[in-house]
Amino acid sequence: MPRPRSPQSDHDFLAREIAALTQGQSRSWAHIGYLLDRIDQTDYWRNEAKSFTEWLKGHAESLGLKESTLWRYLTAGRYYIKLREALTGRGVSCPPLGELPDKVSPENLELLSKLARVAPDNALQRLAEQVISGGITRAELRTVWQAYRPALRSEEHTSELQSRQCISY
Repeated sequence: MPRPRSPQSDHDFLAREIAALTQGQSRSWAHIGYLLDRIDQTDYWRNEAKSFTEWLKGHAESLGLKESTLWRYLTAGRYYIKLREALTGRGVSCPPLGELPDKVSPENLELLSKLARVAPDNALQRLAEQVISGGITRAELRTVWQAYRPALRSEEHTSELQSRQCISY
């Protein structure tokens, strides 16, 4: 997805894309996530709302999606942008957000972001590559998450105990 070169062309691009969506034209979740990020980053929403959240709530219905779905697309898109940057820094080739295969779902990226909190770097990189290539199903990824999830709870519990010890001294 090419980035517009000026604030005005960015504004025009966003206006055209929003109009297309409200007219029922189909866009991938990744494209919508990208648009939402640009709407927020460029303050496109300021002419219509007091906050980005208010803008998103006000446009969800006209875009034909639930507010929670738009938040999921935005969150997954932003996570992917950071993930791509980290992976390309390690020499892993990743497509831009707008060119992700349809097999890559926001739900898979959400699971991957949870795994990033507990999985070792090498395991996370391998999983990320599988997610991006479509080489792992959501069910398989969920199984991996369920295996690592107790480690997160244990880590949170240890952190809580440590903070209690600090308070008691």
